[in-house]
Amino acid sequence: MNLTTYGHCLVAVFVGGTSGIGDSTARAFAQHRLFRIYLVGRNKEQASKISQDIHGHNLHADMIFLNKDVSRLRAVDEVCQEIKVKEKEVDLLFLSTGISKGGEFE
Repeated sequence: MNLTTYGHCLVAVFVGGTSGIGDSTARAFAQHRLFRIYLVGRNKEQASKISQDIHGHNLHADMIFLNKDVSRLRAVDEVCQEIKVKEKEVDLLFLSTGISKGGEFE
């Protein structure tokens, strides 16, 4: 995928983005392009650190943290609605949520 063929500012959503692959990928993408990044996760403290790091490498990147537990279907709907109100389209959707042995199911 060549991101230079896309428009000026890309909208990217990273679900499970406060740790692991989601975290690393969001940081890497923000270093190379002008992005509006929606970071979806449960760890507000980690999201703040990621935001600081992203802005340290790319002052023009815009990061919005959505503090949601996407293991709940209602939270998934809420995330979609929040983004839908603000954005015309999403250019990149990165899903990297973790799993928990013995976790709750909805």
